[in-house]
Amino acid sequence: MNDLIQRLKKEGHRVFLLTGSRYKNEWYEKVFERYDFLYSAPNLPEVIESVDPDVTIYLGAYDSNYRWQNEESESVKYTGGVANLLMACASQKHGRFVYLSSDSVYGIGSPEPIKEDTPVSPNEYKGIAIAQGEEACLAYNRSQKLEVMILRLAGLNAIPRGAYDATDVISSMVLSQMRRHEIKAYENRVYSVLYEPDAVQFIVQAAL
Repeated sequence: MNDLIQRLKKEGHRVFLLTGSRYKNEWYEKVFERYDFLYSAPNLPEVIESVDPDVTIYLGAYDSNYRWQNEESESVKYTGGVANLLMACASQKHGRFVYLSSDSVYGIGSPEPIKEDTPVSPNEYKGIAIAQGEEACLAYNRSQKLEVMILRLAGLNAIPRGAYDATDVISSMVLSQMRRHEIKAYENRVYSVLYEPDAVQFIVQAAL
């Protein structure tokens, strides 16, 4: 989030931040205006109307409001939040909605290389919820003519702030080396990895 804010401000854009409310005390880069509202808040359409955004970037699969320890209950909140955001943005009759998805929509992996047109096949609550978010975006595009863009970020990785934050493939390998002095490698398994600063650049280029 902070890298996105910095990049957008550097490009000369006016940035408004909708944080959700679960982690509203979390530090973020300074923006033009900040709103600490639930995505399901009934006054969300009024907030969107007052901001009147040209582009709305929804972090989706990477939104820190969702920690996914209890995937079943979190997926209900997630799909409800996406629906309310889409409804609010569609009511403006202009602007683009950018939805950040992930490779979790493909389940735990595939014996064949995953391509852009590979059908989604999520098998966990998180992946199902994220895939449903994609479908909701496409439905609003068809029925409300809302311009949407879905970006699937595969294998996103970053420098973790601690062991609790080491959830990507690269960090897990480093932890394995530190704890067990070994890294397991599988001959026929190929990972697609994307470093966070590169992802920020791609998102800004695609969204704008």
